Amino acid sequence: MSDSEYIPGEEKKHVKNPRKSTRRLTKVSSSEEEKYIVRPTRTRKPTKPSTPKVALNVIVLESSDEEKYTVKDTKSRQQPELPTLRTFNDVSNLLDSDCLPDEEDNIIKATNTRKPSIKVSSNKTSNKSSKKVTFSEPLATSNDSSNGTSTQSKRPVEKIYQKISLVEHILLRPDIYIGPTQTYTEKLSVYDSDKRAMVHRDVTYVPGLYKIINEILINAIDNKIRDPSMDTIKVDIDVKSGTISIYNNGDGIPVEIHKRENVYVPELLFGHLLTSSRYNDDGKNRNGYGAKLTNIFSTEFIVETTDSSAGKKYSQIFRDNMSVKESPTISPYLEKEEYTKITFKPDFQKFNMSNELDDDIIAVLKKRLCELTVHIENVYLNGERLKIMNENDK
Repeated sequence: MSDSEYIPGEEKKHVKNPRKSTRRLTKVSSSEEEKYIVRPTRTRKPTKPSTPKVALNVIVLESSDEEKYTVKDTKSRQQPELPTLRTFNDVSNLLDSDCLPDEEDNIIKATNTRKPSIKVSSNKTSNKSSKKVTFSEPLATSNDSSNGTSTQSKRPVEKIYQKISLVEHILLRPDIYIGPTQTYTEKLSVYDSDKRAMVHRDVTYVPGLYKIINEILINAIDNKIRDPSMDTIKVDIDVKSGTISIYNNGDGIPVEIHKRENVYVPELLFGHLLTSSRYNDDGKNRNGYGAKLTNIFSTEFIVETTDSSAGKKYSQIFRDNMSVKESPTISPYLEKEEYTKITFKPDFQKFNMSNELDDDIIAVLKKRLCELTVHIENVYLNGERLKIMNENDK
């Protein structure tokens, strides 16, 4: 068509729509290929990464809030320059020194915020640094110091470390051997002399004092085992003087010298610790203390026994907690009946008591003697024979 033949409105029929043509092209494509057509999607614009600014070894983040957490490069520790070791002396000097050369500059010094219990001060010498350690307080567990003296105390070692005898230990720690030496109050069944019967009431007494008196009573009862014919125990108590005597009519103690110990047997049994006639597997009370504890806790202790076979009577006096021992007295004895009698005066100061026996301890002792009547026919207290007690009366 030429330009002269132009007809208005006729161009709409000849100009094709680009969108419609595209669709037609798509429809023309085969159905299998439609599955593989890649259609453009809306992509996400990547965020612009923050660029760190580096200046003079300092990293600063762009965010203003993160400026608070700026990390500054610290001055790195310079490694010490090791010397050249050429001779054997150089090596030994380096090993003897506490630190390498130029390392003292890098030692961290303690601040004044906390007072250390151990202060270390260093004194520099030519090639060696010796350290002196001083303690603010002496260590309780230390017994030796650098100069050989005791850091625990300035007292002599003879006063710190001591050895005492067994008798001294018994007097120093009486509760181990005889029980409490203080006054106790408890409800007990005791003998009432006025009512002539047992009563249950509060009793104030010293258990240790009762223990040493009962030890002599036990010796008297044990003699019944050696001599079944023994039938009498006599107890005399002087309340004012505090003296107690216990007698039994059983076999006496042999009055002869012990060949191994070179002392009389009565002295060995009553004046030497760890001695007994019952050191065997069948006997009881084999600890070897017994009546010796009574001797140790007495201001005066008298032993009197007889030996009819030898025709001798033995008597010996001990004083001042068995520390003083008089020579024994041996006299002739012509009687057939033997006996043993122990007389003693307790050391009341060891029991925090006055120099006399009070009513409560007397009541406890009377009750103990009444118990003996179950086994011994004749039991006397101050010349009065006690009533035989039944098992139900205890």
